[in-house]
Amino acid sequence: MYLFSLSNAWAEELSSFEKRELSRLLEMDWMELANQPVSGVLGYDQEHWRNPASIAIIRPDDVFDGGHLQLVDSFRGVGGMFVTRGNAYDDFVTMRNFSGSPTEKFLMLVDGREALQPMGGTITWGTEEVPLAILDRAEIIRGPGASIWGTNAVSGVINVTTKSAESTQGNSVRLAIESTGTFLGEFVHGGKIREGEFYRVWVRDHEYAESELLSGMPARDDGYGRKVGFRYDKNLGMDLDLTVAGAYSTRQFEHIFDLSYRLFYVNNDPVNPFGLTPGTPPIIPIGNFPGPVQSLLLANTNWPSSEVSPFDSLGGVTRYQNFEELAQDAGHIRTRLTGITGNDFEWSLDAFAEKYETNLGHVGHQWERDEYNLEFRGNRPLGDRNHLAFGLGYRYMEFDVTEVVTSPWDFDVYESTTSASTLSIPGFHSFPILNYGGPDSFERLSAFVQDTFEVNEEFFISFGSKFEDGDFSNTTFQPGIRASYSVNPDNLLWAAYSRAHRQASLVEKHTEVSYARFWYPTDNKWINESFPPRPELDDEVMDAYEIGWRSSPSEKFLWELSLF
Repeated sequence: MYLFSLSNAWAEELSSFEKRELSRLLEMDWMELANQPVSGVLGYDQEHWRNPASIAIIRPDDVFDGGHLQLVDSFRGVGGMFVTRGNAYDDFVTMRNFSGSPTEKFLMLVDGREALQPMGGTITWGTEEVPLAILDRAEIIRGPGASIWGTNAVSGVINVTTKSAESTQGNSVRLAIESTGTFLGEFVHGGKIREGEFYRVWVRDHEYAESELLSGMPARDDGYGRKVGFRYDKNLGMDLDLTVAGAYSTRQFEHIFDLSYRLFYVNNDPVNPFGLTPGTPPIIPIGNFPGPVQSLLLANTNWPSSEVSPFDSLGGVTRYQNFEELAQDAGHIRTRLTGITGNDFEWSLDAFAEKYETNLGHVGHQWERDEYNLEFRGNRPLGDRNHLAFGLGYRYMEFDVTEVVTSPWDFDVYESTTSASTLSIPGFHSFPILNYGGPDSFERLSAFVQDTFEVNEEFFISFGSKFEDGDFSNTTFQPGIRASYSVNPDNLLWAAYSRAHRQASLVEKHTEVSYARFWYPTDNKWINESFPPRPELDDEVMDAYEIGWRSSPSEKFLWELSLF
């Protein structure tokens, strides 16, 4: 009773922010409490409620209690986030409406490893998922974070961290099945080798059931995603720790490529063989014609008549589909050395190696990526009022890209380099849908520095910049400044300015995209139309301004308003 009274009296002196955090901490066991970090956006750990940014933190309980199957599903409950399911196995995520399917304009990190795919500018969410038992937290920082995190942190940052091996001792099993037949199974085992030395192994299997289109037809998108991983943690001394971790994932699905609006008839024949008025309309999808006419126009192609959909989806337009396998394999290993010196200098040295292979069989595009990263980060207080954070990094990537002309697309056509009316005819060709012509290796050097100055107990100001020099974006300077003011213990105001760069993907910058083919009856030729690559394409640059208000009237209630 004495201890309860003492704790209650002490808690009454805390703000609602602090009471809220205290309530959460008291629910943890001693092991979780000892390893619980405090997050921040300033390059070092800081109390969540004091951060001058719009932040949401998702923990395993939030995923489980919300009835979500995966971490990405729980993003639906975060203000400013929008999650859609594109098919049975992939999600598309937008943040503050700056993103568009399939290109993400925010940066995602998993234990410090960038998860954004440079080829298409996308995040493969199914590949990056981890068992819920090893998830520590996902920090969703809405708003540019480029001054710390660098290029592509335009609309925000999602920072996923996993638990230490010491925090996952024993066995954990998670099984889930949906009414559709989709199955998820996760198994985690953690053990202790000796004092200060721990390990963890885990396996994850996600079997995706076939989904159904609005028409009632099967989508033919069933498949699987399987993943295994490990982690080894060792304390090398009082203030020195080593982590070695890795994972391997494999996914395979059948994927559709809708060809219905890829072949067109150019209505310019004055003879008018089909009873059409020339030029009205100027082009007509082949599927709009009656079956015998379609057969006539497609006589010199390899168009798959067996793949014609039985569903007339667009006002009687015959729907043509091509189904091929989509396979993805990815593996990585990372090593981290962390320490703290006697003068409170905290530092970490990270090394990553990753191999990623994708075969987009439905469009005949496959690539392999080998990536290596080395990064050093540090932070320390300078006197009583300053806290300095800085970092250096190096990234190297190699690509091996292969294009294959898929069967329906493999027939004799002529090339059009400008428009349908201007023909360049070097001879008969078959063009792949995606034709990559860019470099096969890329490098990037980066550095950042950030200083936080405590004007007084209520007012903090932080300023700094990220510097990058690489083959993607050349030299960039991405500054940022943030300030926070504690009006009272339960209300915090903040303001921020940031400049952020979003680099073009390799598909946007170095890939010719053949989007359709046109039949010219007057020339008796098929013409291939494509979007040319744009190697001169510069980064998207955004200057962002933001103000925010975070309030916690009670320990049970917290709300936040931000304008940007």
